[in-house]
Amino acid sequence: MAVFTFSYYILLIVLLLFSVIFCFVPVPKVDSIKNYKISLRLFSVSYIFLAVYCYIKINKEPQLLGIPFLIAASFQAIILGLSHINLINSEKITAKHVLHHFIPWFIFILLGIIDFIFSAHYQLDSYNKLLFWNADNAWHMYDIILREVWFIAYCFSTIYFGYRYFHEEHDYKIKAENFTSEDAIVNIPVVHHSFLLALAIACTTVLITTCLSWTGCTILNYIILLLYIGMGILYIQYPRRYFEVSAIMLDELQNVIQQKDQKIEQKQELTWDTIRQQIIEKKLYRQKGVTIEDIAQEIGINRTNISNMVNTYENVNFNSFINSLRIADAQILLQENKLTIAEISDQIGYTEQGNFSRQFKQIVGCSPSAYRKEKEKLHFTPPPILHNILIFNN
Repeated sequence: MAVFTFSYYILLIVLLLFSVIFCFVPVPKVDSIKNYKISLRLFSVSYIFLAVYCYIKINKEPQLLGIPFLIAASFQAIILGLSHINLINSEKITAKHVLHHFIPWFIFILLGIIDFIFSAHYQLDSYNKLLFWNADNAWHMYDIILREVWFIAYCFSTIYFGYRYFHEEHDYKIKAENFTSEDAIVNIPVVHHSFLLALAIACTTVLITTCLSWTGCTILNYIILLLYIGMGILYIQYPRRYFEVSAIMLDELQNVIQQKDQKIEQKQELTWDTIRQQIIEKKLYRQKGVTIEDIAQEIGINRTNISNMVNTYENVNFNSFINSLRIADAQILLQENKLTIAEISDQIGYTEQGNFSRQFKQIVGCSPSAYRKEKEKLHFTPPPILHNILIFNN
């Protein structure tokens, strides 16, 4: 019993600590990141809300589908779901959208207040009592059914936000691959892992509410504690990635890019062969984090045209096209035996050697070190996309 109570005290303290941290996370002073500021405040409220629940729980014995749990859990599902979607595509999180999700929550709270007044919250201390026909009277039956429906709604909300997040992440990756060469940006690991922890919290929460043993609840409380700490740490790292995401997703910045495109005066209609040759000769693919906008500005052509040409003539997205050029360049550098693999990775534009090795193995079929050792035995025939750069470097 004492260990169980202590676990809630620890969770309460950690949640309050993070709620304060969220209020003081340094955020760039630009209007376009205001949604992240709002999201941080919501996260802070979410953690405080859960801390209040912990305080209430300290003086309550475990029971099935308690009203405090249902209020706190459903609130967490909505806030965590909306907050993570906001990091991928802030346009999806409007005031109307938020209100749409909270209306059922407010309705359930109102019904719960009515339930508490008339039935005094029927004590569900066994699974048999979930069968509403075992209730003592009509109000107890109403209480049980309400809490069961609320729990089902909570589970549905968790599934819904899981689907919505991964759908938005999928759309983001498609847009990112046609915009930038940087794999770390395309994969957005910080946001992705934070949301996975949020889903783990939801699953653990379900286990807690169906567990009636002190030992089980205590163990699950400490798991919840670790998950909330991990999610909070990941979430406050987001500002470092914000501009990478916003440059792809936000209409405000997209409109700026489109305006720049419209101002570019094209003296002649460039063919894709000419554009590709310029990219190779100027070694534009070697720029770290190069985007299709960077190349469009350098060559003097509308970025939408370049994107369409890459998709049409190379039959790949921009990310794959740039990586193919980089790996072709790396093959030449590896054969010269003048630079280390780390130096080659840095020279051809990769910010992380791990990304370089992964891309190299995916395209060539072996690791860079293996290629260098066995280059005389390997007979790698480059696909058409690599011929120009191999000829140019030779």
